[in-house]
Parts: sequence; C-alpha cells; structure tokens
Amino acid sequence: AVRYRGNEIAAILPGAGPESALEAAGTAREALASTSITDLTGGEDFKLSASASYATIPDDGSDPEEIIAATNDWL
Repeated sequence: AVRYRGNEIAAILPGAGPESALEAAGTAREALASTSITDLTGGEDFKLSASASYATIPDDGSDPEEIIAATNDWL
C-alpha cells in the first residue's frame, strides 16, 4: 500500500481479481471500523471509516492514469 494524494491510499494486489480486491477492501474497512482511538482524542470516542474501489489491469486500463480514473469512477 502506498499513500496517494494526501488522504488516499493505493494497494497493489498482484494477481488479484475483482472478488479478491473487494475482500481485501472489506477487511481493511472492518479493521478501521473496529479500531478504537479514544486515547488519541482526549477521551472522546472517534470512529474511522473508509470508502474503497478497485480497478484491474487490463480490464479497466493499462496505464496509471486510466487505472486511477477507473477507481474514481467507482466511488
């Protein structure tokens, strides 16, 4: 996974198809949702959430710009 444009993160999953990508995204979202960061907010309960999308090569594009555009279209 790499940080991309500030608050966005890209995960490269070699060999993963759409189902595997959605499963990985779901696992990441569940991990975020179950993380308690109360201690970091001075005692207030703070919830994290995320949205996710995916793109596959070559179905959604073959160069970085096409892949990024495809993932943004899903959101």
